Amino acid sequence: MSDTAILFPALALAWWSIVILAFVAYRRLTPSLSGEVPYTERIEQFRTGEPADTPSRIACANRNYVNLFESPILFYFTCIVLHVTATATALAVSLAWVFFAVRVVHSIIHLNSTRVLYRFAAFGISVIILCGLMAEMTRSLLWP
Repeated sequence: MSDTAILFPALALAWWSIVILAFVAYRRLTPSLSGEVPYTERIEQFRTGEPADTPSRIACANRNYVNLFESPILFYFTCIVLHVTATATALAVSLAWVFFAVRVVHSIIHLNSTRVLYRFAAFGISVIILCGLMAEMTRSLLWP
């Protein structure tokens, strides 16, 4: 296995975060460009954060972007530690790719559905996978 194999799922998740950021921009700009919300009025409202009357389709995209900086921080940390210590196993790389895939599924559910149970299931599965990845990192560091 390549020494850098563990970095590719992390890189993929970083790029996915950029895709979601572009989607947030699209969701924010579309109402202003279409005239649905006057641009200058919206800019003023966002000066101090997200206003309470932000349309749900915009708030949802913003929240999904924020979600990509919560538990994934532990994912990035784990991948970097595994790379730096050259202890990434095939199991760790596989778990990292599954974590990435489940986070993409979570984003797709979050952005396209109001079914909280499905989103929670995807989130819960990603946390379980992340715990497995961190356990594999701990094992490989303590018992190489």
